[in-house]
Amino acid sequence: MKVRPIDANLFAKSLEIEARSVGVSWVCDRHEAAAIRAAFNVAATKARQFPTLDYAPVVHGEWIEPCINKYGHPCHHCSKCGFKASQKDRNFCPNCGAKMDKEGQ
Repeated sequence: MKVRPIDANLFAKSLEIEARSVGVSWVCDRHEAAAIRAAFNVAATKARQFPTLDYAPVVHGEWIEPCINKYGHPCHHCSKCGFKASQKDRNFCPNCGAKMDKEGQ
């Protein structure tokens, strides 16, 4: 299962907006509307209590060759930042952190 990071505060705000619309755009009686509004507000409160994630999107790149480093040796450079590396077998760029998997995609 893929994890989809979301903004919990934005999600909670959308629940609160939906709660305010119950009884206006929903077909229900006064007691049902109150119960539904309360459920939305509880869900919004719970959403705000979820832990925050230290999330950064994955940047994909590839090692491009050939290049010559300052010592005259063959090297590869990162397609994202241009960092020169003597080893193509690394699975990430040590300079920008790009995941080197574009070749296989």
